[in-house]
Order: sequence, then C-alpha cells, then structure tokens
Amino acid sequence: MQFIEFLNVFGPKSELIDPLTDPNKVYYSPGVIGFVAVFLMMLAATFLILDMVRRVRRVRYRTEIQEKLASEAAAKGSKTNK
Repeated sequence: MQFIEFLNVFGPKSELIDPLTDPNKVYYSPGVIGFVAVFLMMLAATFLILDMVRRVRRVRYRTEIQEKLASEAAAKGSKTNK
C-alpha cells in the first residue's frame, strides 16, 4: 500500500503528459509520401531486374549463334578439304 501512495506522490502526473507527445496516443506513419517513395523504389527495382534479364538473354543468344556459325563453318571447311 505504501508503494501505491509513493507512486501517486512521485509518479508521473496524468495532467503533465501532453497528448500530442505521448507515444501511446500518437499514430506514427510514413503517410502518403512514404507510400509513394516505396512504390517508386519497387517500380525502379522491377524495371532494373527486367532490363538485366533482357540483357543476359541477349548475350546468351549471341553466344549460341556464334557457336552455331562456328560449327557450320567448321563442317563446311572439313567437307571442302576432303
């Protein structure tokens, strides 16, 4: 019982707590600006990933075509040498 009386005397007073700065009563949110920023970062990342996939595919196709042309040229060269 003495502890409760001690808290009433020396504890925080409810009238001293400002409702605008009380962390339990204030809603913290990034708002519309935060949503737009995250959405734009997501779009940028998506476009970068799609561009990277396209470039890797293009390089892979070029190497496949070069290998095919080299094998055709080697086959053609071996037929003419016989």
